[in-house]
Amino acid sequence: MKKYFTLLLVIIPLFILSSNDLPETRETGTWTGYVYNTETLEPVYQSTVYLAPHFPNGPGEYYTAWTDETGYFEFVNIEAANYDVRLTKWFYYDLNTSKIVDEGENTIDDFFLQKATGCNYTFYFIPDDYYYESTWSLYNEDEMYWYNGAPIGFNSDDSVREFLYLEPGNWTLVMYDSYGDGGLLCRCSDESGTIIFEDSCEGSLYEVPFFVPDSFGDFCDLPLPYLNVNDPALINECHGRQEIWYEFYLDNSYSDLTVSLLNSNFDTMLEVWADCDDAGYLAFNDNWQDQVEQSQIVFDNLSQGTYYAKIYSSDYEISGYYELEITGNLAQNYGDVDNNGIVEAFDASNVLQYVVQLDPVAVPLPWDEITLMRANVDGNEFIGAYDASLILQFVAGVIDIFPVELPLRNNEPVADVVVTFVDNELVFTAAGSLYGFSAEISTNIETPETDMRFAVNGNKIALASADEINGEFLRITVDVKKVTIYMVINNASEHLTLTSAPALTVLEGNYPNPFNPTTSITYAIAEDEDVNIQIFNVKGQLVTTLVNEHQAAGTYSLVWNADGQASGVYFFKMMSGRYTSTKKMILMK
Repeated sequence: MKKYFTLLLVIIPLFILSSNDLPETRETGTWTGYVYNTETLEPVYQSTVYLAPHFPNGPGEYYTAWTDETGYFEFVNIEAANYDVRLTKWFYYDLNTSKIVDEGENTIDDFFLQKATGCNYTFYFIPDDYYYESTWSLYNEDEMYWYNGAPIGFNSDDSVREFLYLEPGNWTLVMYDSYGDGGLLCRCSDESGTIIFEDSCEGSLYEVPFFVPDSFGDFCDLPLPYLNVNDPALINECHGRQEIWYEFYLDNSYSDLTVSLLNSNFDTMLEVWADCDDAGYLAFNDNWQDQVEQSQIVFDNLSQGTYYAKIYSSDYEISGYYELEITGNLAQNYGDVDNNGIVEAFDASNVLQYVVQLDPVAVPLPWDEITLMRANVDGNEFIGAYDASLILQFVAGVIDIFPVELPLRNNEPVADVVVTFVDNELVFTAAGSLYGFSAEISTNIETPETDMRFAVNGNKIALASADEINGEFLRITVDVKKVTIYMVINNASEHLTLTSAPALTVLEGNYPNPFNPTTSITYAIAEDEDVNIQIFNVKGQLVTTLVNEHQAAGTYSLVWNADGQASGVYFFKMMSGRYTSTKKMILMK
């Protein structure tokens, strides 16, 4: 009974003490800080800050805090003492230091964590007291090899974090403890921080299979993004068998484009691809140069598009850092007027619109010096429809190089254009080797009838063809009877003034009739023809020939003076091509 009574006397005071608030007698302080990335100086989000008792004379409590989006953490009203500080975050190397927290407010501290780049898994091992007997290893079931070639033993009794790159596929973690007491713990997480598994060796041997999925950078169709051409070098890390793919996009064509690996501490291998399949392979280089500049590939000219750089080590056992840099100069790219990396018919269309001076809003191009240079593919002093024709010929495969790129340019083809004016239509007919044509007409024109690629703006028209233009190629309707035309035929210019031609060839008659002694004879010819007009008497005898020549299409009027002829009936006859007509007139004195 005495025994139980004594025990009760001990329990009751403890219960009383634990059920009442004890006075706060210890000194407390508030400590805050920020955690940053060593390389980028960006805040590290959700890193963990541990405060552990610093022995000897450390406090008896442990504290934990987490950083917010700004990297900020705080400890409020913690025991003022000397602490061991540990900052940790998945895929960052741990930082261990010490800190004395004084009573009250403390100065804000900055801490920097180094990110483990080029890794996709971390393994966190915690050994027991017999750590020197513990080993771990990873085996690739698909390719049948051990990570780093052999099992890895511990060289410390502290926990160890390993940053590894594992190829996608099936793996097995193998842990071994010779004592068989299960004293080896492993926690595995992927690059997102998600824990894949966490377990300990419960005997001498522990094996756990797991699958590594594809991740960015592993394959051509899952590349890492590269910054813009001519930006500062991109720094990263390569591990063992790892192949790292980068994607870079050229928004313009470049000359002397150089893909370089710089300042690596291992023998780097470099490849450049235009696509993920074998046909997309472009180049390879492995120039080991005194550990300063390694692999480098130079392209004389690389057009606009998406490309891939592949980086890997020359030895599966070698890992290290590298710098990837891509530099280049904008190429001149003759014919690629809109600078989209492709010479196409649309470029010819842009040239034609430039020739007829369309509003810049309709041609979304900066017609600056570079653009004009790309459009001037014949290399002369101005941009004309003939340049558009050459672009079309290049697109169609008629030519494979522009005249401007040839040491000695070929002579321009010789051509001629005949224009006839019939009623309210201008008819253009080509002779010779016509490819490009433009015209400025003294009146506004309607939409023309043509099979060629053309552009119209007010009283200006330009057209081009990849094939030689023959025969009638253009009809333009106008609303006047007389026009002036400024033409550029290929690259030769010509001025014309034309009067409307009649629709039919016809002998109109004479006026006055009867007459004494003069009369006017009016006639029209629809096409350029040889014209013959003669006067006959009533006996059918030739009196005179008024016209006997080749005349252009049009309406004509001539005067016959019959002075010296006897009064009577006369006939005038017109012959033009297949047209023949005879009319009667009377001379009355």
